[in-house]
Amino acid sequence: VLKRMGYSVKVIAMPFKRALNEMREGTYPMMMPCVTGGGREEYVVFSNPVSSIYSVLWKKKSDAFTWETYDDLKGRVVGASYYHYGAGFLEAGKAGKFKLDMVAAKAPEYVHFAKLKEGKTDMFISELSVGLYIQHQKKPAYDDIDYCPKGVGLTRPFCLPLSMKYFASNPQELRAFLDEFNRELREFSKEGKRKAIFEKYHMLIHENDQGDVILNRDNCPTCSARRKGAS
Repeated sequence: VLKRMGYSVKVIAMPFKRALNEMREGTYPMMMPCVTGGGREEYVVFSNPVSSIYSVLWKKKSDAFTWETYDDLKGRVVGASYYHYGAGFLEAGKAGKFKLDMVAAKAPEYVHFAKLKEGKTDMFISELSVGLYIQHQKKPAYDDIDYCPKGVGLTRPFCLPLSMKYFASNPQELRAFLDEFNRELREFSKEGKRKAIFEKYHMLIHENDQGDVILNRDNCPTCSARRKGAS
C-alpha cells in the first residue's frame, strides 16, 4: 500500500516494547500494524484495520476440556507472551484464576507449541491465524494440537500506527497521510490483493465487498460452524 502511495519502505526489526517507545518518542513515522488499545492512542493515530486478531486457547486434541469463563481454567498452566490480549486475560492469570507460563522470545508462539507438545503446559494463548500458520508450516508436527472454539475476547482490529510526535510540527500532514493510506488500502483490498496475502499465510480473516475487514466473528462462516459444532 505504501509503495502504491509512492514510498519506499525500510523495515527495522526491534523488540516490540522498543518499537512502541520509538513511536512515543517520534523517532520513526510508523511501525508495523499492531492492536489498538492499551493506552497507545495517547501517542499514535491508527489507520483503518489492515487485518484483525482473534486470540484463542490452544490445547491437545486428546484433551476434551472446554471453557466458558476464566474460573474454568483453575489448576491449568497456560502459556502466554507479553502482548496486550484484552478481555482481562493476563489480569485473570495474575489474580490466580490459572497459572501463567510467560514466554519472552522473538517468536514466542513457536515456544508455546513446543511446550504444549512436550506436556510442559496444558494450554497456551495465541492469535488464531498465527497458530494456523505455524501448524501448516510445521506440519505434521502439531497436528495433534487444536484451538478451543471460544475466543479470548472479541476480534480486534490490527491497524497501522502513526507517531503523533513525529508529525508534531505538521499535524495536517499526518491527517493527509492517514486519509490517503486508508483510501489506498481499501482499493488494494477491493482488487483482491489483501485477500491473496491472507490466503498465502493461512490467515482466517474475512473482508466484505467494500474492502473492509470483518470484525464480527458471527459473520465468519468457519468460526460460526466451529462454535455450533462445539455446542
